[in-house]
Amino acid sequence: GVAAAVPGSPVSSLAAGATVALQAAIALVRTTDAAAGAAIDGCCAVDAAPPPTPVTISAGAAAALVADPDALAAEVAIPDTLQYTLTEAQRGQLQDAVVEARTSLALRGIDPGQVEVTVQNLNGTALVVAGELATADRVTTLVSGVGSSEPGKITGTSSTAGRIAGPGHAVIAWHGYQAPTDAVRGALPHHAQFGAQGLHELQGNLRATTGGTAELQIVAHSYGSTVLGQAASDQSAPLEADVVHLVGSPGVGHDRADDLQLRSRDGQVGQSGVHAWLSPGDLINVPDGVGAIHGASPMSREFGADTLNGAAPEDRGGAVGKVVDGVTDLGLWARGETSAHSGYWSDELFLEKVR
Repeated sequence: GVAAAVPGSPVSSLAAGATVALQAAIALVRTTDAAAGAAIDGCCAVDAAPPPTPVTISAGAAAALVADPDALAAEVAIPDTLQYTLTEAQRGQLQDAVVEARTSLALRGIDPGQVEVTVQNLNGTALVVAGELATADRVTTLVSGVGSSEPGKITGTSSTAGRIAGPGHAVIAWHGYQAPTDAVRGALPHHAQFGAQGLHELQGNLRATTGGTAELQIVAHSYGSTVLGQAASDQSAPLEADVVHLVGSPGVGHDRADDLQLRSRDGQVGQSGVHAWLSPGDLINVPDGVGAIHGASPMSREFGADTLNGAAPEDRGGAVGKVVDGVTDLGLWARGETSAHSGYWSDELFLEKVR
């Protein structure tokens, strides 16, 4: 057995000190949670993405679409010339995904007739596209992560496409790779390696489709950012992207943003914008200075992203900012708020940065 500490001994003093420190830490979390709860709820916490909040829509076209589900669902054409044969279930999921994207547009006051949502054959895969690729000034590719190949997941990504797209801005809900089904499989690199090839081909074709004039943006969420990192690993074949957003990233396989091989529309490599995002309470949180399975955190100053959560890296607050971030995370987790990883798509501050 373990002998009890003798009162007044060094072991007793050490145990007492550790107890006091632990109690102080618990008290700090509780005090911070009670004092700052309203502030966290108001401006920090994000929950699982709810349906878009309806807005007041002027003149009747968009309002009528919201009120008439049949109008939103009308005329969803599915391409037949694919690398595979769609099942009836897959066709239904694509039609549902188009309806979700059209609904998101209409709820923002945008007539889906102005920003058309279609199912297109891109690189042999049937994908939902909000907007016109050939005439867009900006084209965004949404790259999803773990679990995104499960039935029906394209519906959520397409809803997000409708939250971002607008006149002159086309958005692709890309589900062009077999994503890992859970976090354990997400620790392995081979899903990203296979996905990287498809993403690389898509972006190259988009550069050609748009005549090299449109800005190509990639918004890569969670394991999707690891796919992006793999696609941007070959110096001899850079990934076509003018702007990338690494959202809730577990790492991209590179320790620095400068290691990403990204080619902008002027043909230059290394001039593309790299932006990192991490919501308070996001459980996919690689500590600064710690190399995780997929590499350094894009949120670390050392990684060198152009912005962190939409602000300059120096505005993150240094050591004090890290402490505040850590206390905020602890407070949210202590209250059971652990769904921040999926909440970016309902965060208007984030959405405005990628629109």
